[in-house]
Amino acid sequence: MRAIFPEILKRNSIWDGTHHDELERFLAYDPGVFLGGQLSALGADTLFRRIGLPVLYTSSETDKDWDDMCFSAARLETALVGNPERGEALIASYKQAFVDLEQELRPETFGVEPRVLMMASSAPGQREFLGALRDGNLYDLYVYRAGLKNAASGWAGVQLVDVERILAMDPDMIFLTAGMPIDQGPKEFMIDPRWRGLKAVQEKRVYLMVGWLDGLDLQQFWTRWMAELAHPDRLQPKFREMLSDHFVKEFGYRLSDEQIDQFLHINENKDQSGYARFRRSQQADDGRSSSQ
Repeated sequence: MRAIFPEILKRNSIWDGTHHDELERFLAYDPGVFLGGQLSALGADTLFRRIGLPVLYTSSETDKDWDDMCFSAARLETALVGNPERGEALIASYKQAFVDLEQELRPETFGVEPRVLMMASSAPGQREFLGALRDGNLYDLYVYRAGLKNAASGWAGVQLVDVERILAMDPDMIFLTAGMPIDQGPKEFMIDPRWRGLKAVQEKRVYLMVGWLDGLDLQQFWTRWMAELAHPDRLQPKFREMLSDHFVKEFGYRLSDEQIDQFLHINENKDQSGYARFRRSQQADDGRSSSQ
């Protein structure tokens, strides 16, 4: 946002989050409507209703899957700004992206899908934390669309997990969720003696998970990233080109190579198996080869 909409972020007082719990600060925005979601977690929506302010919810706590929640939010928000056609166009583009990916992957011809575990780990002696995204988390929808299986499938435990459980899962691939600085990245994870027996460590298939590519507009790229890692024999390395073209089309903004590197965590993942396909020089070379 800072790069694409620089003028908006010049109003520092609006983006000051140190007083987010002050009702007066909310009221000073003077919007036509407050959108619930994060607000509901703070209890602010109930207060707003009591004093007669309109609140609409962009998500719900029902059994809807993530797709339905994204579609509902897109339709609500674009209707509020008087451009419902934009919401339907976003939904159609989102659906088509996954149709295109499925045609490339040809999942009906899979033998056994690689098993991936999305987790976070801190080094022993630091902040003690070990967590994994269990079966049925909101990301599972995209894991399966990328031709992967959740290694935590069938695990009904809570999000926190013990070392023995991770070792028993023994995933083919590990995606480390980006968190606080003391959480382990691929380099720290690979040398941690607790994990040396894992297949994913031995085969150097531990990656810092791409972040900030979520939501209706960008979730397709997070899925593409997973699919290219899991099935390099089926997918050409197109991630950089596709992401760059999308930002030009949707935002009129051309990402720099450095910005795409940041999306991809190139520095953190550069030594991991198969990650050379995401380097700028690699995809440029592949593009020249295909054109010849």
